[in-house]
Amino acid sequence: MQELLTEKARLEWLKWKENLSKDDDWFPPKDGVYRDRQGRKYGTINVLAVDKGGNLAGVTTTSGLSWKIPGRVGDSPIIGAGLYVDNEVGAAGAVGRGEDVIKTCSSFYIVLRMAQGRSPQEACLDALPADAMR
Repeated sequence: MQELLTEKARLEWLKWKENLSKDDDWFPPKDGVYRDRQGRKYGTINVLAVDKGGNLAGVTTTSGLSWKIPGRVGDSPIIGAGLYVDNEVGAAGAVGRGEDVIKTCSSFYIVLRMAQGRSPQEACLDALPADAMR
């Protein structure tokens, strides 16, 4: 057994916990504009690959938002939300706010659109909200 939590990370978490407020940005802002908060650590990585045999593979890792909301499940483990791979069609992965990614299941939708004959770029554009291109 080995403790993987570093003392530095534990102290940062304790400081965060002591200073919880209604201004914490756990959920999307009401105006829909995300702003980077100083000191906020987050990030999702999506990797899609093709092996020598032409087989597709994908992985989505997430550090998500710093700390966690009790009971929260992110998008990475939900098939079709954070990642979707169809060896016969293609693959897509998402990054961003997990709650938004779950609502759209855009990874699945992009692969579905490619199965319907759309190019990867067209399928990605299809997955954008109607007002995103303005």
